[in-house]
Formats: sequence, structure tokens, C-alpha cells
Amino acid sequence: MGRYLSVDMGSTSTTALVLDTERARVEAFRSLPNERETTTAADRTRGRSEWDLAGMVEDAVALCRRLLQAVPGGQIDGIGVTGQQQGCQLLDRSGALFGPLISWQDRRADEPTDVGGDGRSCLEEIAELGEAERFAEGMPRLPRTGTPLHPKHAAAQLFWLQSHDSLPAHASTSSVPDYLVHRLTDEAVAVEPTNAQGWGVYDVYARGWALDLMSNLGLPQSLLPPLTAAATVAGHLTAAIAERLGLPAGMKLPF
Repeated sequence: MGRYLSVDMGSTSTTALVLDTERARVEAFRSLPNERETTTAADRTRGRSEWDLAGMVEDAVALCRRLLQAVPGGQIDGIGVTGQQQGCQLLDRSGALFGPLISWQDRRADEPTDVGGDGRSCLEEIAELGEAERFAEGMPRLPRTGTPLHPKHAAAQLFWLQSHDSLPAHASTSSVPDYLVHRLTDEAVAVEPTNAQGWGVYDVYARGWALDLMSNLGLPQSLLPPLTAAATVAGHLTAAIAERLGLPAGMKLPF
């Protein structure tokens, strides 16, 4: 029980609120539109959706600072991060951002892939390589993932990048909320199960990455961040971010 700062990074807006869990009430609330899209007009007509994740993080921190200035007393017991944005952000070997965030609205995986040269889309290639099953008139589903094939999934986007020779060696990947946690704590990027499930290669039965599926798709396992349990402490607020927010360093951030 206590008073918690919650941050949600969405495609339309970033929202933050302070929740008093003892009194079950929201004490303060702020939201701002997400204006960090970098997709060109030409690329938008091709179904692309690309964003500046570093700018989105900066906006989230600035929003939290303004919110906390409006909270009487300013005491916060912890910070929670949420976000339903599927898609992927490539990171280089040092963990720095590599290229734009490819968001869940991106449709490039519907395009033909160069693999095989038969004009089939990336999703069709993934369905064959991953031995997907079709139920009634629904979309094909990869075994054990619990999700239908969709271009919004990180695995589909990574497959497109690889088939177009756009996947750098030694790259790793992050989702939006997990990258925000990384920036707030300076801990290595990790992903918790509810976020991992949206990648399209999470085994919901074994509760781990579907490594055989990754292998069948020809995608390096090194692309996948480590998994962590939900409802655990992801890390602690860095001194630099704490100073910007007016909070004590070391505050816990739960997954």
C-alpha cells in the first residue's frame, strides 16, 4: 500500500498518474499527445509506422516531472510502467538505439519477401516455416504462442528486416515499456511475460521464448531480451532521473 507513480506510453499519448492505493483514488493525472512519429509521408502510404523512442522517453520523464510538481507532499513509494505498444526497437551491441521504433501499426510484414522469390508475404513465409495452423476462418496461429500471425508482432518485423538484409549483426531488441524501464533504472533491457506475449514467439505453455520457432524462422536467439517474472522489482531509479523528478534515488520500479 502507498502512493505510486504510474506511466503509460501509448501510440496516441503518454499518460502519468499518481495513485493512492490506501484510499483507492487518483491524486493527480497528466497526459500529452505522442508527437514523435518520424514516418515520412511517402512511407506512410506504404504502410510504414516509425517513431523516435528516445524522444518518447524524454517526453515521459518531462511529463512525470510536471505531474509530481502538482502532488501535495510529493511522497512516492514506487513507480510502475505500462504500455500495450507492440512492435520492436533494435539496439546495437552497446545497448544504444539503432534506427527507429517500428510500431504495431506498421504493415511491412504484409509485403512480399525476397526469400524464395515467389511473391509471398513475410507472414506467409512465417506461417510455413513456423508450421502455423489455421482454425476455421481465423488467421494462422503459430504453435504454443496463443496469438494469430500479425504484422504488428516483433518477430514478423524482425523477419522482414532479415529478409531485406536490414538486420544488423549483434543486434538485440526491446519493446517500448521495457526500454523505458531500462532508461529509468539503467538495468539491462529485459521483458516481462505480458509484454513478451506480444512478440509472437513467446511460448505461453512453457512460459519462455519459443527458441525452436526462432530457429525455424532463421532468427538469432540473441535478438530476444532476457525474460523476467511479472510483479517483481525491475530495478531502482537512477540518481540522474531521480534528480530530474525530485525523487530519492533508488526508488523501486516493479514489472
